[in-house]
Amino acid sequence: MLEVVKVEPPKPEPVKEAPPLFRIYGMIKPTIIGAGSAVESYSQQNATAVTAAANPVLASSPDSGRLTFQVGQSRLGFHVGEGTPYHAHIEMDFLDFTKSSPTVASVPRLRIAKLDWKPVDNVTVTAGQDWELAQPVNPHGMNYVGALFLAGNSAFMRQEVKVLYGVGNGEFGISAGLRNNTNGAVDTAVETSLTPTLSFRAQYGFGKNGKIGVSGIGTAILYKGVGGVADTRSFAGLGGVYADVTLSGINLRAEGYAGRNAASMYMLTLGTGRVGTGNIPIDMYELGGFLSVRVPVDIVGIYGMFGGASILNDADVVPSYSYAANSTTAALGTTGSGIKWNMMGRLGVDVKIWKSLSFLFEGFWVRTKHSLQAVDSSKVSVSQAFGFETGFLLAF
Repeated sequence: MLEVVKVEPPKPEPVKEAPPLFRIYGMIKPTIIGAGSAVESYSQQNATAVTAAANPVLASSPDSGRLTFQVGQSRLGFHVGEGTPYHAHIEMDFLDFTKSSPTVASVPRLRIAKLDWKPVDNVTVTAGQDWELAQPVNPHGMNYVGALFLAGNSAFMRQEVKVLYGVGNGEFGISAGLRNNTNGAVDTAVETSLTPTLSFRAQYGFGKNGKIGVSGIGTAILYKGVGGVADTRSFAGLGGVYADVTLSGINLRAEGYAGRNAASMYMLTLGTGRVGTGNIPIDMYELGGFLSVRVPVDIVGIYGMFGGASILNDADVVPSYSYAANSTTAALGTTGSGIKWNMMGRLGVDVKIWKSLSFLFEGFWVRTKHSLQAVDSSKVSVSQAFGFETGFLLAF
């Protein structure tokens, strides 16, 4: 008797849907920020994106509490050509540090505008404005634009051309970029120096569990001579390590770096180089880093972070402000942050309410030592602030 065996036909492989040619995304982030005393955001005396305790000379009512409502860290962007050899990406937010609590005065601010080209599978060439190649890790938290910058987190955006090469679990990258930004109409030493930044990074990946790596960036700064004094140059550079690793659901992000004149090449650090008498360079040396941890518990994420940065030769730090002749009112200058050391801690929670809607609450502490003019020597140079940020985040 013959046995009939039923043979099932092979199941077809599921067809992966190609990503859309055009994809828009964004987030709406209404936030309330409060502090027991004055804070500053990138030397501006407001709480739009807190990076330090306020300068006691520049801040209005430095010992008074403050409260503000903000939406400027909301974002909007789009991708074109995802999943193809040619990919375009533009992203903007609506933040302006020179406006303490704007409403309809908010304007778009360009964050990313780049083109990616993959000539082969393991090589990507990127041109445009994007995150700096070096030190590519940010901490957790709801202050996305402050993000422990000037307190241990070093790398921000840059206009550059970069090449990434992946082999196995490794990735290697190099780039050349614009040394700094020029917001005026006339070219400055940034453009006439003819010296781009050169950077590299080498990292090892653990698949979905993260990455660890080393990176560096450097350039030559041009100082223009005045009154017949010859031009001079000095080296600016930063090197460091970074990690973004997930173990048993717990995510750890960290960075450590050492730098020289790093803020002079648009790294968000403390050290701004300058020239002294006879056009002799005065170089600023700095150490910094941060540690950030997030623990998920069902729909709740609990996170904490601490970061700090310090100028090693802090006696050379000049104040960030000056007085006009016959004036008693200080005005912010262009000499750098004027900060000798800065540290910040944050502790927060995010609760997923529904799909892409989350509620966030975060407390912060920040302590900062500013360089002050001799006329202000009676003021306490170390300022401190406690505060909170809370709000909602809707991503789409």
